[in-house]
Amino acid sequence: MAFQISLGDGILLAQLAWRLAQTFTNGRKSAPAEFQAIEHELYSLSAALTAAEGEQNNAVSGNETIVDKYTIVSEKAAPQKPKLERWSHSILKNWRKIEWTTEKGDLSTLRDQILVHTNSLNLLINIGTSSRTASIEQSLDNKLALLEELHQWYVINLRDAVPKRDTASNSLIHTPQQPLWAQSSAFISTFELSMKKETGDDITCPRASIRSEWFESFLDSTLDPSSGSMFICGCSDRQVGEVSHQVAVQRYGLSHLIFPIRIASGDGSWMLYKTADDVSNQLVDLHIRKIHPSYIRRLEDTFFYTLSRRRVEAILAQRVSNSLCYVSQENKEQHILEAMSDLKISRKSVESIIFRSGRTEHVQEWVDDIQILQYGVKDVGISTNYTQTDIVRWLEYAEVFVSFNLEEARERGDVLSMVLKFRYNTVTKLTENASVDITSIEAVGTHMDGSTVAHNGLDVAIKFTNKLAAKEFHEKVESMRMDLFVRSLRYPRSNERVILNLRTARVECETVYIDDAQITIAVDTNAKYRLIIVSRNRCTIMSQVLVEDFFTSPSSRPNYTGPTYLVQTGDMRERKVYHYENGFKYLSLSTTQANRMLELARSSVACSIRNGEQ
Repeated sequence: MAFQISLGDGILLAQLAWRLAQTFTNGRKSAPAEFQAIEHELYSLSAALTAAEGEQNNAVSGNETIVDKYTIVSEKAAPQKPKLERWSHSILKNWRKIEWTTEKGDLSTLRDQILVHTNSLNLLINIGTSSRTASIEQSLDNKLALLEELHQWYVINLRDAVPKRDTASNSLIHTPQQPLWAQSSAFISTFELSMKKETGDDITCPRASIRSEWFESFLDSTLDPSSGSMFICGCSDRQVGEVSHQVAVQRYGLSHLIFPIRIASGDGSWMLYKTADDVSNQLVDLHIRKIHPSYIRRLEDTFFYTLSRRRVEAILAQRVSNSLCYVSQENKEQHILEAMSDLKISRKSVESIIFRSGRTEHVQEWVDDIQILQYGVKDVGISTNYTQTDIVRWLEYAEVFVSFNLEEARERGDVLSMVLKFRYNTVTKLTENASVDITSIEAVGTHMDGSTVAHNGLDVAIKFTNKLAAKEFHEKVESMRMDLFVRSLRYPRSNERVILNLRTARVECETVYIDDAQITIAVDTNAKYRLIIVSRNRCTIMSQVLVEDFFTSPSSRPNYTGPTYLVQTGDMRERKVYHYENGFKYLSLSTTQANRMLELARSSVACSIRNGEQ
């Protein structure tokens, strides 16, 4: 066969991956939470390597001393007590400065690389199994040759990722990774900061940024309200006559109730709910808007989602639930508020709500509040980083949450609140009489005793006191529906499973150029395949239904003419959605490794189809 890779390398890698995962596990209680996601991927990589070894039925002994020599878990033993394993103090203090990858990236990049390696090995195993069943040795030879190329790529990556050694002191030299605020000037790290008021937003600073000393402390420690001001004014290049906002932005800091919430407007805006105002001694809501596209991913991953994770842990540790996060009693999943609509006038302007089911009609008045919310879901048994890729799944619906007057509900023995679940294809209509009609929606009512009653296929009419309030509410519902639609394009759906995850350097077609992209291929329960391409800055999303012969066509050039949706976000965070019924004439992956991985995926699925497994 053409496969000439030393399986000793594979065994060594499997051992190294397993022992690294053990290192992460042993220090779990004292490790930064971001490491725990890496632990899961390392175990998966170890399992894939071990499976690949079994496929070849060739065991080669070996040893590896790098983990033992440079372990980052320290052992402490007291007399007559077992050893305690914890992450060493120096690592806990400086772990974000270690150069983990060839791109000098963060842990998310390391995790991406591990996923790529694991995925390719699993593809090889699938090809080997299917090929052996179908007795097509030549096909296996070709695919093993492809894996040999991939192996060389991995060896180069692993070699380049090993820290350089200072021969004089015999110690490792780590190149410190620049912090978020000091990285390449290719992106703009400022944003508009404003305080939310009943009459509208009051802009505090049009070019605010996160204070570097505060951010370093935030990354390395727990939430501490005494850590000082979060923001600084970035108007150092202000024009003559422009006033500095330094004093204004320095008044805001952490509180024990702060929570980040994304605004479902398509422009990448966020709200910091219940931020401490040191001047007024109040809790205020801050809006962060106009984040530059090149900066939003870093800001979301290192600040908003990290803050959300810590706040969720703190809330659930107190065994309390609220609208920000709660544990479902039905399936023990954590529901985490991910996005909401910014309603300014319609929240307090509902006159009545009419529920219709067939010929039955029920009118609810005395509405106290109405909100539009969207949750993400995570199983309580999985410890992750609460980033977008870590949430087990996104709920494919959003909620119109309506709360009724408590005294009125108690007097009438009626529902205390109602949740209306709408999806991206739910039909809504703004009427001339200041009403928003929603057709065939699922509703769940909660009574005074905590019991719930579900209703399916309800028609709902929400009547407002004025047309302006009705128009605002309808626009926000439509914006959330678009948000749900874009998310259905960007992520695997509940009826889909992922068969390929690939990080590549560049993707090009006749209308799109993505310099750094993540590629996913998913298949649903009806054996329909979908290609998902997302740029690293998340400003471009492509979702294509793959043609039927995408995997089985004898042509070496894949066919990308399936129906395609393209979502692009501009510099001003404006979002546009395009539909290409006939896809693209060509789609090019820039690196040999990416094309080889895609070919492995096509071969794996083709073998399964030939064997009747799809």
